[in-house]
Amino acid sequence: MVACGYSLAELEVASIIEAAAVGRVLVVGSLPPVGRDWDLFVHERDRATIEAELSGSGFWPIGGRWIRPSGETPDVVELVDRADWGLPADEAERLFADAMPLEGHARLCVPAPAYRLLILARKLPRTPGLLESKHRARIGATLSEDSAAFARARERAEVWQVGRKLRRLEARYARGRPGRPPPSHLRRARRGAVIAFSGLDGAGKSTQAKALAASLAALGYESEVIWSPVGQNASLRRFASLTKRAGSRLPVGPLAGARGDAVDSHLLSRTEPGTPAFGPARKLASGAWSTATTLANALALRRAARGTRRRGRIAIYDRYVLDTVVDLRFRYAPDSRLPFQEALIRAVAPTPGRAYLLDVSADVAHRRKPDWSLDQTARRAELYRRERAALGVRALDGGKPADELGREILRDVLDALPA
Repeated sequence: MVACGYSLAELEVASIIEAAAVGRVLVVGSLPPVGRDWDLFVHERDRATIEAELSGSGFWPIGGRWIRPSGETPDVVELVDRADWGLPADEAERLFADAMPLEGHARLCVPAPAYRLLILARKLPRTPGLLESKHRARIGATLSEDSAAFARARERAEVWQVGRKLRRLEARYARGRPGRPPPSHLRRARRGAVIAFSGLDGAGKSTQAKALAASLAALGYESEVIWSPVGQNASLRRFASLTKRAGSRLPVGPLAGARGDAVDSHLLSRTEPGTPAFGPARKLASGAWSTATTLANALALRRAARGTRRRGRIAIYDRYVLDTVVDLRFRYAPDSRLPFQEALIRAVAPTPGRAYLLDVSADVAHRRKPDWSLDQTARRAELYRRERAALGVRALDGGKPADELGREILRDVLDALPA
């Protein structure tokens, strides 16, 4: 019997597997929370029953795995049987028979030490010299349990068709130090992508962006949530503050003699209904400032996307091009367009693989985040709905339950990611 270090009875996934399986189920990877997911070797007669139980418990299949988004720690289960590994029936039965039950469980087991080495040898990359520290630690723990585990594994290696891999695994472990990273030309990094969420403040963008990042991380992707709202560039804001303070010291002009909050007011925006049209000078200043703001935001979006093409990184934006366009229209051109600035943000910001508008009513958004008046929020909501189609942004019902909406988004994003 193998101790777990904590009670698996507290983990719902363990209970689901235990309830569904007739025979033994082998845990062939690190258990959560050490491992990212549940890697399970099952008997083919149990597989359909376990999959049905997972489906009934809110899991759904993605590329050979079963996932259930659940906040910051999604549940992921990967099932394999002897056909997936090309094992003869009698060898699979021997693998099950020699397994050791986890403490407190009759069906959940771990393979015998020699089989753990055979399973690890199957996963060994071909790249020279590479043995990850977690694999080294796992081998060390296995050998402390059975010092003859490699010798026993060699006896079964031919049946498992991993003789060469097992010798390579043993040789790398015997070196006594972590292997060097493989040369860059031997690495096969998958291509990444840009995913964008847009919508009113209070629409649920941050919630869905974080949930998507957690689910992708559980599936083995490198993902990061990026928050880049319009006008939040630190250098640009410092420049604006210095310019306004300098203007307040002039004998004439819109800021002449201004003090306190008046110095930092948005003199070049037109967010309040009924704001009079600007004269030529202020219109020119507004155009110049909106262009500078747009360029700074576009460059920030582009910088944050580095690594998505060559490193397989998934950049998940909480606000993107659509939000920039809406903010520009709302602040600087309520009755017209800013074609140059809109073209600039579209040209500089990377094209997203998927872009979503989380569409909620102005009343709902205002209740959640009353940063603007209800009338202003309604104007912004209308701008989002009017502009999203031209930017290729898909509208989603932001009023759906968060978990249901998260599953819909994850399915669509996984369809879009490069293989």
